[in-house]
Amino acid sequence: MSDPSGGPATRHTDPVLAHAPGDTRTATAAFATGPLHVDADRFLAALRGLAQIGGDPQGGITRLGLSAEEGRAREFLQDLAEKAGLTSDIDPAGNLLIRRQDADPHRPVVLFGSHLDTVRQGGWLDGAYGVAAALEALTVLVETGATIDGFEPVAVGFANEEGALVQYPFWGSRAMAGSLDADSEKIVDREGRPAWEHLLSAGGEPERLAEAVWPAGRIAAFLELHIEQGPVLERLGLDIGVVDGIVGRTIFTCEVRGEQQHAGTTPMRDRRDALVSAAQLVARVESLATTLDACSTATVGYLDVSPNTVNTIPGLVRLNAEIRDTDAARIQVGERLLGSMAEHVAQASGVEIDLRVSDRSTPVRTDIGLRSVIASAASSLGLSWQAMPSGAGHDAQIIAARAPIGMIFVPSKGGVSHSPVEDTEARALVAGADVLATTLAALLGGGPVRRFNALPGDEARGLLIDCLGCDGPWIDVVLARRPYWTARSVVTAVRSAVAAAEHSLVISAANARARAGDTRTSLSPESDLEETRKELVTIACRRLEGWLGA
Repeated sequence: MSDPSGGPATRHTDPVLAHAPGDTRTATAAFATGPLHVDADRFLAALRGLAQIGGDPQGGITRLGLSAEEGRAREFLQDLAEKAGLTSDIDPAGNLLIRRQDADPHRPVVLFGSHLDTVRQGGWLDGAYGVAAALEALTVLVETGATIDGFEPVAVGFANEEGALVQYPFWGSRAMAGSLDADSEKIVDREGRPAWEHLLSAGGEPERLAEAVWPAGRIAAFLELHIEQGPVLERLGLDIGVVDGIVGRTIFTCEVRGEQQHAGTTPMRDRRDALVSAAQLVARVESLATTLDACSTATVGYLDVSPNTVNTIPGLVRLNAEIRDTDAARIQVGERLLGSMAEHVAQASGVEIDLRVSDRSTPVRTDIGLRSVIASAASSLGLSWQAMPSGAGHDAQIIAARAPIGMIFVPSKGGVSHSPVEDTEARALVAGADVLATTLAALLGGGPVRRFNALPGDEARGLLIDCLGCDGPWIDVVLARRPYWTARSVVTAVRSAVAAAEHSLVISAANARARAGDTRTSLSPESDLEETRKELVTIACRRLEGWLGA
């Protein structure tokens, strides 16, 4: 195997994928007829055209979610879709959806794409790359007459993923997944303008938001192509990252209230300086990920000081902080620690600190069956790849509540993103689009992975019983939904549910023993686990049903 430049390609495999007996073998066989290639010139021209929308005089691109600029980007892509013989529409949440002319509305959908908005003075690739590539991949599928059997391909450009204008990230994907807050109409921007006003001006329909929700089982799979936004692939000299998991994130909104006073006449010992206290809290946020290693990253990215004048002691500071990790338990620890830190700073300095969680997304794993197809697609194109986590949040982790997800990364120059200098080599951008198109061709061509919903009833029941080790009415609940997951995905989900339930019982039992003065930390399989087997199954099934869209 060699890379496109003619040298040998190093294949960095995921041990899990390498030993996935059914999925990897069948996925590899699905590429025997050869990979798909996008039209590089057409694709790059579309991507550069998008980069002209929202250009910021101070540098980079400012194309905020639910803004007029995001709307112009949708219109630009709609024009390209029409020229390619495709159809498009905008759903009530502001999401752009692009389909084939003769799309079958009754088929489950393979959804693929990303988001169109940027942060303030952001880069030209974050989000936009995945949407432009999705349009190009769908165009190539139609042009080449690729087999479409069982699933309908739909490209998507999600609205307001970043949350830079209306501070509610993943707006579009949450709307599609049915996870918008019940009082989402109360969400406002920093100036107090309601989200629904922004949505109206962006072409959405606030009164019909419920119609943007896709029912469970409608999405067979979701694929997102994205720049890495980090340095790993470039440092290793690899072409493709096959994402195995996406970090979770907790965002905090904080107000530090001190006392606004004259900067020259107020003695230092009499001050309640909100900014000094906020600065102490900022340093403690950073320590969560450095000194304490409680989470992978911790950042304060927004600070608003009032009255913000040279000769006045600040009386009010507003800030936002966020923590991220791939382990939900570590995020919970970080949340508790930050709460304690805020209390300590407030007590020591005499200020009032109101710290609250404004948004929370949980870590998710990508689907092993989809990972195997992506890896095989990269290999068939002569590209080197490696499994890796995503340190950034993505729409994919929201859609994971409704469908199995897969993600493809390409290198970022210098690992830089959310910056005007964000960039990726043209060759790498085209290579990622080729992997997306080839992966789609395999998925749409008749099942390179074994689908749970396609299994006969007895075989599906047997699979679930083997996973959990017991039968029960919960299996009928799962079978009634028949999600469009790979068989291996269902196995993984069930076993993860059992492991999580066992962990919950172990912790619960250990706490009970601690209260009783017993220091043992594990359950006895001969007694406790046997006695709590019914409870274990109940917890596991509740978790599983939630993951399957209950």
